[in-house]
Amino acid sequence: MAPNRNAGTVIRALAWLGPNEVEESLDAVFPTLSGEDLKELLAARAVLPRWMAEPIGSRLAHG
Repeated sequence: MAPNRNAGTVIRALAWLGPNEVEESLDAVFPTLSGEDLKELLAARAVLPRWMAEPIGSRLAHG
């Protein structure tokens, strides 16, 4: 994932905000992401910490 892609920006923002802010942050940002951005987030889940990967996966599974 390129550093200048939206998915990378989301991951960096979540890392900066931390586990306590991940749910609210994803609620705010997911509606603004393109299908390509969502695919990139899905691909990145395997290397993300659990506190990021699980909420991302849950949102992707439920649309």
